[in-house]
Amino acid sequence: MQQLHGTIFIISHFRHIYTHLCEKPLPLHKKSPRLFLAPFFILCFLSAGMCGTDDETDTLADSGAFPEKRPSRPAWEYPVSLLGRMPTLPIYLMARAGAGVANFVEERNIAQVLLGILFGRRAFVIVPSYLPRDGFGIHFSTTDNFDPSLQISGMLRYGSLDRHGIDLTLIKYDILDSDIDFGTSINYRYIPDEEFFGIGPDTRESNESIYGQRNIELILSMRYPLHRIIFPWAGILGDAWFISEGRGDEAPEIEELFFAPSIPGLRSDPFFLGVRGGVILDTRREKIPPVNGVRAEIGGGVHNEVNVDDFGFMTAFVDLKTYLEIPRLSDRLFIFRVAGNFKKPFENREIPFYLLNNIGGPDAVRGYDAGRFIAEDFVLFSGEYHFAIWKFFERRIIFQAFIDAGEVSDDIFQNFTTDNLRFGYGGGLSVHVGSTLLFDFDLAFSKENIRAYLNFGVESWWVWQEE
Repeated sequence: MQQLHGTIFIISHFRHIYTHLCEKPLPLHKKSPRLFLAPFFILCFLSAGMCGTDDETDTLADSGAFPEKRPSRPAWEYPVSLLGRMPTLPIYLMARAGAGVANFVEERNIAQVLLGILFGRRAFVIVPSYLPRDGFGIHFSTTDNFDPSLQISGMLRYGSLDRHGIDLTLIKYDILDSDIDFGTSINYRYIPDEEFFGIGPDTRESNESIYGQRNIELILSMRYPLHRIIFPWAGILGDAWFISEGRGDEAPEIEELFFAPSIPGLRSDPFFLGVRGGVILDTRREKIPPVNGVRAEIGGGVHNEVNVDDFGFMTAFVDLKTYLEIPRLSDRLFIFRVAGNFKKPFENREIPFYLLNNIGGPDAVRGYDAGRFIAEDFVLFSGEYHFAIWKFFERRIIFQAFIDAGEVSDDIFQNFTTDNLRFGYGGGLSVHVGSTLLFDFDLAFSKENIRAYLNFGVESWWVWQEE
């Protein structure tokens, strides 16, 4: 570099140097003096460049650190520069954090995993939902994400009078490389205007009263498929109940119409531990919509209050459904159901009134209010007719007509009588896409009321019972 500077100096002062040394002016071409000097200047420039390059390379190879170390700053400059950086410190930290997150995401392929969960085949599904007694909400489920054998589903819902609920279910298939399926479910529910008409098969509608009910439930269950159509299962559960004053202006509180000490569980908040089990037999060719076959379940359990001897009971249940497809008319189906649930308290113990079997609601004699009749034992007889009024590939709109009959009693085997049978009937529409139930609407009539039941965006929580 120094040689280059020297060369430029010589070129710029060449005329004066020549005059001084030769004692006569430099002879230049009269018409174009610059043209005369051009070859000389070019030669000097190239020579200087070549020399400079060689010398510079040698110098850099033999020299120390470059650039040279700056002298230390005075002490007063440090706090001044720190104050100057304070306004930009948040931006600097955010930029560094963003860069760190971006590097982490890139190294672990997190973006690809998230895209697989959100947009992969059956990876993540979220849909609006509605339950007749709970209100609107969202239902979500995840499958085939990090672990294809793991399924997670849940539901959040909110309705009138602050009624709300949360359900979360996790199912692990083929746990420990075996055929055993494991499931756990956590459910919370609050209903501020639960109805109570009294206990027994012949209570009066004019005795309607209300109360508030909170329930938290934890269920751990396992299923082992003995055969393609036979599924024994067993589980344990924890169940906490909290009873409070009702919210609503249409009906009085329970204690305004009934003698509180005569209603078991009204003034207590019990916590139950229980075990239960059963066997499922399912021969249906398709699950939703159901086509030809039988689904039968039989089982029982024991429920006992923790640390207190007030409540405890055992239960047994049976549920039989037969699906009959009309020959040559695959879009028409009959469904017949017989079900029973029987509860007996332990000696010197009782069953809380809100855990008794009941008639009413979408699952037991449609057309009556939920809990219209309650007692220890319950039987149900039901018949339905389904007719696919529209089909397009896997999409179906089904018209359904039904009739229900049910009865409750403290001992159904000894006290069953047709005089206490309650009937409900009606019809509705349901929409199916493949094996998914998208929408279900029923309008039901009974001797006392007309009730509409709307249900959409909800799947069965007991997934392995409805595969």
